[in-house]
Amino acid sequence: IAHFKAALTVVSRLSAADMWAQVHAQLAEAYRRREIGDATENLQSAYAHARLASLVYRPASHPREWAGLECTLARIHSQRPDDGPEAVEAALKMARRVTGRPGVHGMPGGAIIDPYPKPIPPEAAPTLP
Repeated sequence: IAHFKAALTVVSRLSAADMWAQVHAQLAEAYRRREIGDATENLQSAYAHARLASLVYRPASHPREWAGLECTLARIHSQRPDDGPEAVEAALKMARRVTGRPGVHGMPGGAIIDPYPKPIPPEAAPTLP
């Protein structure tokens, strides 16, 4: 986190927009995964950095980066302890925006919410058409 913050002292949105957005996207993931400190504050920081990255990462100009960022935002929503079912619904809504399909990872036609899912045993894996 300290290295990403240091990078933001030398790049700006005006001078290097793509790099600036990438640093904010990486900070969002770093804070989302952070296991030290207050979990709520970490998720708030993750959300703030993701929103900053979204100023540059737009669906038309940066589709892959935008999709990854939307998935990060969905994971942030799903981790918020105070929101209960509302957080899960917000996460699914964001995942649907990326994929245009209903569902969750592991379900036929589902959206990938976590890029590092737990392995699915072969007998439980969905069959693809």
